[in-house]
Amino acid sequence: EIGECFKVLDDADDCRAVLLTAAGKAFCAGLDLKEAMTMGQEIAEHDDVARKCRVLEKRIKLYQDAFLSIEK
Repeated sequence: EIGECFKVLDDADDCRAVLLTAAGKAFCAGLDLKEAMTMGQEIAEHDDVARKCRVLEKRIKLYQDAFLSIEK
């Protein structure tokens, strides 16, 4: 979601800055642990090591793309 958000903001001519905030005691721009747990289940569905690696590779790329969109 964050990657798509920053793609939209990047195209917005009237947006010059973005401020990330959060409610509550702490804010973390890290990994969503619930999402990460589903990755383990998805990997476990495959017996073939190559397919397990492919699932992992796709998930890592998804996370990388989201954080790279912030840098852009």
